[in-house]
Amino acid sequence: MEEWEWYDDANTFRVFMHLLLNVNWKEGKWRGVTVPRGSLIASQLKISEALNLSRQQIRTSFSNLRSTTDITTVSTRGAMLVNLCNFSLYNDLGKAEQPQLQPQLQPQSNHRITTIEEEKKIRTKREREEEGSFELEEKPSISPFDEFWSAYPKKLNKAKARTAFEAAQKKATPALMLEAVKAQASSEDWKKDGGQFIPHPTTWLNGERWSDERTAAVAEKEYVF
Repeated sequence: MEEWEWYDDANTFRVFMHLLLNVNWKEGKWRGVTVPRGSLIASQLKISEALNLSRQQIRTSFSNLRSTTDITTVSTRGAMLVNLCNFSLYNDLGKAEQPQLQPQLQPQSNHRITTIEEEKKIRTKREREEEGSFELEEKPSISPFDEFWSAYPKKLNKAKARTAFEAAQKKATPALMLEAVKAQASSEDWKKDGGQFIPHPTTWLNGERWSDERTAAVAEKEYVF
């Protein structure tokens, strides 16, 4: 490594090492662009911030590395695809000379691949939020029987009532039964004497009481304008 021609150029050396530590160790994808092994999507601005070097120093370092074919760069989708031309050579040398460093370098490379995939998910989520398409929590649905039970004023023998309700659905819709319960619950017959004459829900269902004619008083109230 000390024989490398940019070894004594501090800025170029730092930029190259930064690229080497962040390239993909296997092929990945970024916004529909294939990022080969030994390459990465980079931004000179972000590298400048990461290494605390000026933009001009970064541009000069990239120019140096391109001039000696250590890297190639291609502009794509507003970013830059950087390829380390001898990545396989550097990777093999690292395995042969410093095998103890591999466990440390591998997570960094893996992290880079993960970052590419996660960035797509984060970008998609951000776009949905900007468009205002927030996912709403699903409210638990209420079963037809629970609606009936909630509306029925006399709550006795719920298990038997459920069985009777399931059988009654073969003869009438849940909406019809619910409407009938609400209408009859407001009738004088069901209100008098503290609801003493309200039938048990099972009795009401088995007797098909949803088909009872409404009292004249209830019907008259509904048509008063």
